[in-house]
Amino acid sequence: QKMREVLLSHNSYPYLQPRARKRLDIARQSARSACLGDASIFPLTDNRCLVFPWRGTAPFETQLLLLEHAGFKVPGGCSPYFYVLDCGAADMHEVKRRLEQLYRQPPSALDLANRVEVSGLRQRNKYDVYVPEHLLRAAYACDFIDIPAALRQGEGSRAFLDMPDALVKNG
Repeated sequence: QKMREVLLSHNSYPYLQPRARKRLDIARQSARSACLGDASIFPLTDNRCLVFPWRGTAPFETQLLLLEHAGFKVPGGCSPYFYVLDCGAADMHEVKRRLEQLYRQPPSALDLANRVEVSGLRQRNKYDVYVPEHLLRAAYACDFIDIPAALRQGEGSRAFLDMPDALVKNG
C-alpha cells in the first residue's frame, strides 16, 4: 500500500539522490498514464487479467495460493507487485461465485500450506532439510500465510470481489 501511496502522491523526498528523484518522477508518470490510481485490476483478454494487489509479500503469496485453491491459474507475475490471473473457460458468473465463496469461507492456512511444494519449504531456513514435512508445513502456515490481509478490502485493493466486474466492463 505504501508503494501505491508514493506513486500516486506528489510528495518530495529530500533524502533521495537526484537520479533517484528523476526515476521516481518517471515511475509516477508511468503509474498515472497506466491509471494505477483508478483501478488495481486490468483485463488482458476475455479470461485473463493483470492484478496489482498493493499488499506485502505474505498477503500477495497468500492471494496466489487462495486463487489456486479456488481453481484459478496464475501463469505469471512478479512478487509482490503484480500477477496475471487466468480464469480459464469459466464464465464471469462462475468466477464471481468462486471468488465470493473463497471470501466467505476461506481455507485454513494449513490447507494452503499443503499446496506448496516441499522443495520450496525446505529452502527457507538452514536446517529445514532435517525437519519433518508436517512441521515445515505448519511453520510455513504460521509464518508466511496471511489470509485476513490477503482478503482484506481497502483503497485500490478490492482484487478478489472486483475481478469479474473488471473483466466484464473492459474485456
